[in-house]
Amino acid sequence: MTLPDYPPLRPCFESVQDLLEKHAIGQHDLSRSAEILTSKGWRRQNRYWTKDGKRFKFVIDIATVFQDLGPVLVAQLQRAGFDASFRMTQDFYTRVTQGTARAYLNGHGGSTRDPYFTLSLYHSRHIRPTGTFAEYAWRWGNPAFDAVIERMSRTAPEEPALRAQFREAMDIWLAELPSIPLVQWQHRIAHNETYWRGWPSADDPTSTRPTGIERGASYC
Repeated sequence: MTLPDYPPLRPCFESVQDLLEKHAIGQHDLSRSAEILTSKGWRRQNRYWTKDGKRFKFVIDIATVFQDLGPVLVAQLQRAGFDASFRMTQDFYTRVTQGTARAYLNGHGGSTRDPYFTLSLYHSRHIRPTGTFAEYAWRWGNPAFDAVIERMSRTAPEEPALRAQFREAMDIWLAELPSIPLVQWQHRIAHNETYWRGWPSADDPTSTRPTGIERGASYC
């Protein structure tokens, strides 16, 4: 799923469980992937999938925050026969937003209570030509999906129609899968109390104003 598992969004998950099964989302089946590749002319030779003498090879661009996930994903892909690797470089953001990255790991901020905000990131109005900046870098479009999202934009979150619209949009999105959900990634933000105290914690998750404890510290 492309939504986080927040309590207000859980009814959305429940409404599309059959669609997840229909589109085989979340299934780990190497025999199925082999069947698809074979049907497209690939053959597995010396560990890797090969066609016309060339391996199925690609590099996954990752940002530093995904340096723990990148190697694991690459290892899984290699076991499945893909000549995959990753790189973590300073121009990650440029390649992603310019559309020159062939594959990359990234997340997106979006919905917390209403599914519209995440799905709207995939509206074709965000598409830009390769080589030009696109803040939302999926570069995918589907007119039927756009039409549903535009109806969702005019539907209040509490209206029953929103659930039906979400289901309609997800049936399109899951069929074409413009991005592949991997994990629900948690922000891991370390807090240092050398100069500031009062960061949010398990004991006080609502704290929003750290206090400077060193002379000369400025207040935010």
